[in-house]
Amino acid sequence: VELLEESPSLNCAGKTYVGIRGYSCWDVFGLYSKIWTMKRLRQLNYNKNLGIRLGLERMSALASYLGVFDNNVKFVHVAGTNGKGSVCHKTAYAIQHDLGFRVGLFTSPHITTFRERIRIDQHMISSDRADDLAKTIADAASKIKVEPTYFESLTMMAFLDFHLNRVDYAVIEAGLGGATDATNIIEKPVVAAISSVALDH
Repeated sequence: VELLEESPSLNCAGKTYVGIRGYSCWDVFGLYSKIWTMKRLRQLNYNKNLGIRLGLERMSALASYLGVFDNNVKFVHVAGTNGKGSVCHKTAYAIQHDLGFRVGLFTSPHITTFRERIRIDQHMISSDRADDLAKTIADAASKIKVEPTYFESLTMMAFLDFHLNRVDYAVIEAGLGGATDATNIIEKPVVAAISSVALDH
C-alpha cells in the first residue's frame, strides 16, 4: 500500500498505475494481484485461524445448497504427490483440443493470482466473475451457517463456475489428498488418476 502513495505513475499494457516508482510492470501486476486477493479472502470470510479443518460436511452442505452437481458435468479427478498439476493441464488440453469438449480446470496452488486456479478452455476466470462467485459463496455460507476454509471456498467457486457455464468435463486437482480432501465431494468421476506418490502420502 505504501508503494501506491509514491509517484510518478507507470503505464503497463495500456493501463496506468498511479503512484508507482522504481518497479517493473511484473512487480505492479503482482502487487495489485495480492491486494485484490486479500480483498476477496475477506469477502469469503476466510479466517486464517481456521487453518486446515478435515471433513466434507461444509463442502457437502454448500454443494447441496448451490446445486453444483445438478447437471451432467463429467469429472476427472487427479491426486498424487508430484506431477498432478501437469497431468491436469495436459488432460484438460487434450479433452478440449483433441475431443472438442468444453473443459473446466481447477488446480492449486497458484503462482501470481488465484485466478489461475479456475479456468475454462484454458482461460483464467476474470476478476469480475471471481468477485461474483466469491460473493455467492460467502452469502450461501452465511445462510446455511457454515464457515468454509480458504481452499474449500476456492474449490466451491470452481465447482459453481463449471456448473453455471455448463462445461462438458471438469478436470480437478486434489488438494492435500485423503478421504476428507475438499475435492472428494465428487462422488463418481469418470476417471480417477494418481500421479507419483511419495512418503508424505
